[in-house]
Amino acid sequence: MTLENIDVASLREQINVDSVAIGDLGVTYPSLEQELIDASRHGMDTGFGRTAFVVLDDAPTGIATTRDVAQELLNTTSFDTIIVRSPYSGAIVSHDYSRAAIESAQYDFLANPQIANGAREFMDTLNGQFYPWSTINIIIGLVVILVVAFTAWITIRQAKSLDR
Repeated sequence: MTLENIDVASLREQINVDSVAIGDLGVTYPSLEQELIDASRHGMDTGFGRTAFVVLDDAPTGIATTRDVAQELLNTTSFDTIIVRSPYSGAIVSHDYSRAAIESAQYDFLANPQIANGAREFMDTLNGQFYPWSTINIIIGLVVILVVAFTAWITIRQAKSLDR
């Protein structure tokens, strides 16, 4: 499959070899491919899951194209998470993490020029402890309602006892 002149089949073959597909940036930064392989291993070692990295040489004309590439690779490989970086953007898709969780953690990663370090931080962020804020807010709301109701009951009871 080709999406906007991006050879997805070639990318799939590359990530199936060592979990990394890197273009000309690998020539400019020869250690980057190994750093991304190590970041992929970090994901496995920390329970993040099997992760593949794709670094595109050129920015697609639309952000949606980057996401389409990531989604196509996720759908056609055995990886748990696909991370695609291109100049000025990127996309992350996963079987294991919700889109909301990914989007809340991806901004620092996509802004980080150190791709491998940013990837490790991104994985560690998603692996970190999440608090169920909606449940916590509901419990706090119920406690406040109970306190108000109890206070009202006491006040009414005291007012009735004064009337006698």
